[in-house]
Formats: sequence, C-alpha cells, structure tokens
Amino acid sequence: MQDLSTTAKWVSREPKTGLDHQLVEQLAGALGLHRLVARVLIGRGLTDIRQAKAFLDASLDSEEFPAANIAGLSEVAVALVAAINRDSRIMVFGDFDVDGLSATALLYLALKYLGATVSYLIPSRLEEGYGLTEQVLPRILEKNPQTVITVDCGISASKVVDQLVGSGIEVLISDHHEVSETVPTSALVADPKLDPEGFGQHLAGAGVALALVKLLGQSFDCPELWREYTDLAALGTIADMVPLIGLNRALVRDGLERINHRPRPGIQALTCLQPQNGQLTAVNLSFGMIPRLNAPGRLGRPDEAIQILIADHLEQAIILAGRLEDTNILRRKLEAELAGAAMVQAESNYQAGKKLVVVAGEGWHEGIRGIIASRIARQLGVPAIVFSLIDGQARGSGRSVGSVNLYSALDAVSSLTLQYGGHESAVGVTLDPKNLEEFSNLLEAELAKEPPEHFHPPVIVDAQLSLGDLDWDAVQDLALLEPFGQANPQPSFVSQPVSFYNQRVVGSLGNHVSFEVSDHQTELSAIWFSCPDVAGLLARRGLQEIVFEPQAELWRGQRRLQLRVSDSFAVSIDEALVEAFPELVTGLYPSQVEALDLLGAGHSPLCLMPTGRGKSLVFQIHAARQALIGQAVSLFVYPLRALVNDQQQHLVDRLERIGLNSRILCGLNTPEERASVYQAMSDGEVSMVLTTPEYLLLYADRIAKAARIVFIDFDEAHHIAAENALYRPAYNRLQELHQYFPMTQFLATTATADSQTAFQISQALNLDSLVIDDSRRPNLKLIDRRNDPDRLA
Repeated sequence: MQDLSTTAKWVSREPKTGLDHQLVEQLAGALGLHRLVARVLIGRGLTDIRQAKAFLDASLDSEEFPAANIAGLSEVAVALVAAINRDSRIMVFGDFDVDGLSATALLYLALKYLGATVSYLIPSRLEEGYGLTEQVLPRILEKNPQTVITVDCGISASKVVDQLVGSGIEVLISDHHEVSETVPTSALVADPKLDPEGFGQHLAGAGVALALVKLLGQSFDCPELWREYTDLAALGTIADMVPLIGLNRALVRDGLERINHRPRPGIQALTCLQPQNGQLTAVNLSFGMIPRLNAPGRLGRPDEAIQILIADHLEQAIILAGRLEDTNILRRKLEAELAGAAMVQAESNYQAGKKLVVVAGEGWHEGIRGIIASRIARQLGVPAIVFSLIDGQARGSGRSVGSVNLYSALDAVSSLTLQYGGHESAVGVTLDPKNLEEFSNLLEAELAKEPPEHFHPPVIVDAQLSLGDLDWDAVQDLALLEPFGQANPQPSFVSQPVSFYNQRVVGSLGNHVSFEVSDHQTELSAIWFSCPDVAGLLARRGLQEIVFEPQAELWRGQRRLQLRVSDSFAVSIDEALVEAFPELVTGLYPSQVEALDLLGAGHSPLCLMPTGRGKSLVFQIHAARQALIGQAVSLFVYPLRALVNDQQQHLVDRLERIGLNSRILCGLNTPEERASVYQAMSDGEVSMVLTTPEYLLLYADRIAKAARIVFIDFDEAHHIAAENALYRPAYNRLQELHQYFPMTQFLATTATADSQTAFQISQALNLDSLVIDDSRRPNLKLIDRRNDPDRLA
C-alpha cells in the first residue's frame, strides 16, 4: 500500500522511512534479543542500547522511589505516625474499585503490622456513591474513628471533610486524581497532582498508598516494609490503567513475582478460580482476577472483595473466594440480561450516520451500566449512554469511541443535567427523565461536530509482518517486554494479506470464531474472541489484513503458535496490486498503460517493448488482478527452463506479500511434484504457473482440467516466428491450445519483432491488437481485429 498512515485502517509504530535493519541487528545482538523484539523496542522509541536495557531490566532496586517527593505525603505520614503513637482509632477509607480496594488493603495491613488500632470502610456504589459523600457520612460516624485516612479518593470532598473535622475527627487525604477547586482545606492532603511538576504523576491510588507505607516504615525502623505489599499495589496499578513505564513498570513486575511465587492467602485462593498455564501476567489478571474483585463493588457488596485481600488464612480465603465467585456469576448473569435488552433497544434506535446511541430502562442495574455502554459503543462504533430510570431520575453511564471527547460534548449540554462528571472517554450523568429526548438530540448535534476520523481512528500496531516472520522463539521473547498495560501495550501486529480457511464458531455463547490464516507460504491458527460480526467472519472471502497478538503455548505437549485476532480489514484489489507493484503509483510507461487497458477490456494483444521497458510487469499485473478478482490461474510460457526458474523467483518476491502463489511445471518436475502442482491448482492455492511451450502442448488437457485458466502469456514471443519454430515444433502447434482453452485470454510479449514476425505471432495465438512502446516506433503493421466478432478471445 502507499502511505498507510493516511488510511483509516492502521498505522505502524515503525518509521515511515522504513525499517533500519542495521539498528535492529545492533540492538538485538547487544541485548541478546530476537530481532522482532528489537523491532518493537525501536518502534516504541527505545533505540539506545542503555535505554532499552534499563526498560527491560526495570526493578525496584534500580528505579527511584522518592516517596517523600509526592506533594503533601510527608506531612500526611507525620500526622499518621503521630496517630499511631497516640493509639488513635484509625479508619482507612477507600474506593470500591480494585485500585481503591488494593490501596485500602495494603494500608490497613501495614498499619495493623505497625500496631495501630485500625479499621476500614468501603462505600456502597449503589447507596452511597463514590468517595467521601454525605450518604456515607453516617456510617463513618457510627464507627467512631478518631482519624480517617483516605486512599484513592477525597481530593474533591471538601464539604464532607469539613463535616468530619467539625465532628472532631482528624482527616488525612491521600489520592491521585486530578485536583479541582474543591480540595479540602481543613485536612492534610497528599496528591501528586497538587504539584504538576512533582514526582508520582502516573501513580495509581495504590501506588500513592504504597509510598505512604514506605514513609511509615522509615519512621518505625522497618524501611523495607513497603516491599511486602507490592502485590496489592500491582493489582491496583494494573486495574487503574495508569502507564506501565518507569516506577509503575518496576512495581508491577515486583508485585507479579510475589503473586506468582509468594502469594498471600487471598490471592492464592483467587488464583484457584483462574486456572492458568504458566505465570500470571498483567494481561490475564486484567481478564480474570481483577473483574472478580470488581464484581462485589458493582453489586453494592464491596466488603466481599476487601475481606479476601486482607485474609490471614488460606482456609478462610477459600471460603471468601467461593462467595466472590458466586457474586461474579450473578454479575455476569445480570450483565447478560441487561446487555440483551439494551442491545435490542440500541439497534432499534441506531441509524447509519448517527453519532450517538442512548438507551434507557426501568430499574436497570446501576453497577453494570458502564460495561453495557462500552459494549454498545464498541459494536456500533459511536458513543453510547445507558440510563437507569430509578427514583424519578435518569442515571446514565456513557462510553466513547476512538478519540471522540464525550465529556466535552456533555459539558456543552450541561444545562439539561442535574449532575455530570467523568473524562474524555467515560462519563456519568444524571438528569430528569422528561429531558431525556431533548438531551439526546442536543448531545447528538454536539457530537456531529467531531471530525469523522475521530470516530474511527486507525489501529496502532507495532509492525506489519508476514506469517513467516513469526516463530516460537520470536513470540516467546516478546514476553521480555511485560508487564503490558497503558503506555506499554501488548505487542500487536498487522499481517501481510492473508486468506481465511476453516472458520468455525466456538465457545458456549457462540461469539468466538476459530479459523486458519494463510499467505500461501505459512499457515497459522487464529481465534477471534467476542467477534463483533460472527456471521460476516464465517462468510469472509478475499484477502484480509488482520490485526493480531501472537501467542506461543504448549498444547498437549506440543508447541503451538496462535494469533489472537482483534480486527480485520479487507484488502481491495487496487491496494493489493500497489503492494506488489509500487510502479502503479510511481508511474507506468504509456505503452504499459495501453496494454493493461486492452487486457482489462478483454483483448488479446501483442506487446512489443524493448528490454527494460517493463513487458514482464504487464502480464504480471494483469495475472495478479485476475487472481484477486476470481481466484483463477494464469500461465506464463517461457522458451527456456532457465528463464522459468529465474522468473519464478521474481514472482515470489513480488506476489507472496499479497497472498498470491506461483509454481513451476516443466520437464524437470518429478511425477510427485507435478501431481502436487495440479492439486494445488485445483485447490485454489496457486495463482500463476510458469511453464515451457513443450510442456504446455504435451499436457494441455491435464492443465485445463486442473483449474480454470483465464490468461496465458507467451514471453519472448519472437521464438514463435517460422525460423525459430523449425527447431521448436511446439511453436507450430499453438493453434491447438484454443481447443483446450477456448475462453482464455492470450498475450504475447517480446522485445524483438519485425512485421513478418508480428504477423506470425498474431496468427498463432489469435491476437487482436498491437502495442508498440512509445520510445520505439518500428514500421509494423498488424491487422486490428478488436471488432472482429469471430475472433477467439
């Protein structure tokens, strides 16, 4: 393709100027990496050997963690040390998502270890809302704490903080969210965002809580205490989708090592619910343990999750894990029910060209609205808001697509809302149900102002690969880049054009598709989980570029590579041709254009072009176009076996990248090789066959039966002339070909011909027109038979 960065399909992180093979080899050699890993590192900007090594070797021993440099944290730590020393009743107050739960658990456990009198409280999403709200205030007061320390929340709760302080409770805030105008002034506040230039801007709430534990440990002469809780901090960091680079990368790596080799009871019990071949990674935690821990909070039961994280004994943790799994099953059941009803309504409301989908239902569960909105947005390709009609209000969760700024659009219609919040890609909004239709129309109009490309931005991949670029060692070595997450996504690639085979539905819900992909040189297994268009994929034909993540796994003791597909783009014929023949963009000679136009219109011309003017390009482009259109076979006939072998390598170099294959049929083939080629022709696995005139005449009947031959080119066609045909009897029998290939288009190409030669070629192959290169105008005459109704074409 030309400059694919200008298409709305995919863009590669690799330089547009082309791959620097020398740099790849240098980086791979210096670090002992597979060159595919080196390519990924270079594409992500890690071109310096020391820089790349630091990334690969990141650990808590090498990364700086100056906890005291987090804005306000030293002051909060001093106050918390004082509270411990005076045996204050300390309450850790956290959020109900996994970041908040992890932060709460690690600070609670650390304070308990330090001898503090400590409790915790997690608000109910459904009844009390997020963070320090007036709804949760009575429960806090009922527990009668003397000191409340928040984690992962509190930065905007000035009103409730004032009320707690007014009740005689000391309040300390640790958070990591953006700072607003409502930062509490009656409490000590720690948040990296208080100083935009300060340390810790990318830390999750659990990361800030871990930094606080580090300062506490230093005050109590146990400076390594914080290292005992990196597993919990890693869970929160992965769940909150903060950038996994620098300290976060080191923290998660350390936490994963602890999770896999020294798990605390709760995590060990949760691991039993998520059977895993090999080590738990950030990616499979995101799809297994983290959703399970999130499930209780979604259903208003957050204590189930916090209890398992702080469990002391495995027996207790296993019981809690069972309860957690029951809650997760219920969550999935509710989610499936709501998804079905919401999707039916969404598809009914949605029309092509719309920029928003809004659905609403009586009593729809508030804890799973966001999941459903995300699913609808992903399937329909536009932002979606799912409203629950409860207690006289419409309470909605919205999710965006691409780079559409949903929060900004919502801000523009805020006059119709009772309250709203969120960020570019996820929002929450409450309004009067009677305003729902007007709200939807105005928000739709606002989103219509977004550029179309914001809705469907190109997919970012690390590189375009042929299937042959993948092997066991390459895919295994990609694991060196873990942990994967924000700012360090799992490497994904786009294939050179491939064909699909053996598509079949798998999975109990019938929403996964397993299939094979082939570029006619390499064939690999692929699977598309939660495929958005199962029926379409089952019927998919033609060349495709697939976006995938390669996976290396042991299956029944055997090594197996599999591609986990996430997107697919049909390759148009023009795109495929440009991929193989960039001359179509850089420019063809006028004679080449004329010849291709004649061939495209169904004519059978003689092309006289001097050496170096691209006669081979003419028949290769036409044959490739015919193959892409109809999966039919073309024959290229050369006078010498040496030319057959030489030209076949040129075809391999050009055409295999777009999934077109070529084979040789000549006297040098063994019977087994010939049988293999005929079978490949019958199976549609061969697009072009190179042969000699002798072989073609001898086996014309067998070739015609093997496949539909749509096009035959005779190269170096001057050999057909009488003086040469004396020594090559096959050239005297070319008229016989028309009985075997009556509907086949013929072409003759040569660099040398006079009028008599041209006439003999035309008669032998029933050609109907002549193309002469513009740079050479010999005095040739050829009967123009383009309008002859009796001609054979």
